[in-house]
Amino acid sequence: PYAHLIGQEFNAVIWFEAYNDRIQALRVRVPEGIPCKTFPHITVSWADGVEPGEANDMLVGSHYGGIVEHLTVRCRIDFHEWR
Repeated sequence: PYAHLIGQEFNAVIWFEAYNDRIQALRVRVPEGIPCKTFPHITVSWADGVEPGEANDMLVGSHYGGIVEHLTVRCRIDFHEWR
């Protein structure tokens, strides 16, 4: 259902850093019309043996973090199968 969005570029605004001892993610604000889950984010680092998708659980649960100065990052929608 989202194939028509592949390749679309947009600006996301980073506003919060969240992390625990396993994974780190940057919460972002995305433009209206960009489909996303409850906590739009960019996963930026993870420990060996941890899958990037664990960031979703971390953001719902306990984590450290704080508000960061709003930074804008250029993004492009793509699909990569995680193995």
